[in-house]
Amino acid sequence: MRKSYFQPVLVAVLAVALAGLSLSARAEETKPEKPAPKHTQRPVPFSGTLSAVDKTAMTITVKKKEAEQTFEITSNTRIMKEGKPAVLSDGAVGDMVGGQYRKTDDGKLEAVSVRFGPKPEAAGTKNKKHKTEKVEPAAGQTNQVEKPTPPPGQ
Repeated sequence: MRKSYFQPVLVAVLAVALAGLSLSARAEETKPEKPAPKHTQRPVPFSGTLSAVDKTAMTITVKKKEAEQTFEITSNTRIMKEGKPAVLSDGAVGDMVGGQYRKTDDGKLEAVSVRFGPKPEAAGTKNKKHKTEKVEPAAGQTNQVEKPTPPPGQ
């Protein structure tokens, strides 16, 4: 009698285990894959002379010494000129240009930020060009400060 009770229980346990495995396998198949992040690196700085602006392809070409790099401009690219927001058409061939880019998964260089024209001066650097002069004491005077004498009794 014991044998007949054990066999159906064993079959039921195996059936439940197999059903659970097939359900988990099916659940893994229907799970949407998380898209890989488009950019996995930090932005890289660039600078040079603007050698081409293609408004149709939304690209700029920057020449630095002998090499040229072409950067894609996207809706997320921040474009500035003279410290103010600008658009792609504000860039003129021959202007100084700088900014940051990231390399996409397909090997293209996507501009994160673009600055047309010279780099604006940082706040507080305008007065640093002013030199301070050392003032020499007049004849008969010294640079030393005399200590006051304490009142009597102290």
